[in-house]
Amino acid sequence: MQGSKQWPPPGIRDSIRHIFACQGVTGLWAGTTPAIIRVGLGSGLYFAMLNPILSFLSVGNFTSSSTTENLHKQLPVYIVLAAGAFTRCATTAVVSPITVLKTRMEYQTVSGISYPNVLKAIEHISRTEGLKGLYSGLLPTILRDAPYSGLYLLLYSTTQRTISELQDVNGTAQMQVNFLAGAVSGATATIVTHPPDVVSQAL
Repeated sequence: MQGSKQWPPPGIRDSIRHIFACQGVTGLWAGTTPAIIRVGLGSGLYFAMLNPILSFLSVGNFTSSSTTENLHKQLPVYIVLAAGAFTRCATTAVVSPITVLKTRMEYQTVSGISYPNVLKAIEHISRTEGLKGLYSGLLPTILRDAPYSGLYLLLYSTTQRTISELQDVNGTAQMQVNFLAGAVSGATATIVTHPPDVVSQAL
């Protein structure tokens, strides 16, 4: 829907029908390989860097004596926001070429350019656009990911702590609290940062 050249853009049903007509049911999984690589690598880097950055910002050195969850409870709002945003900026820059591959392969029905596999996609983009093509949309992607990550980290920690303080939480209830905190945080951060997402997908 973001990649459509129609105005107004097609709805969800029309988009699904178009993908089915052009690519069949497998079209709904277009870009899955780079998506798995991007999410796996990006998440691994993010969580590997997050705790050291939180520790550094809290005590001035790279100690990892406290867990990330405990650090959330100790640090002021602006540090949690900064840690989440900075960590996501670094991760986004590293995985940007993979994000471009994922997006291009997802938008094959819109662009009219077919990418049989990831290697063919890399070859085509490099040949026609050069190295900078693999980093297209990097700035709006950072403008989406950095605020999203900072907001998500802050809202998750705050929501989780607030609910836990309002009631006694046992092991089972803690799972429900974590789920609710994650859902509220993810939905809110997505709504706030969606405009840069639309821009990044269009570039």
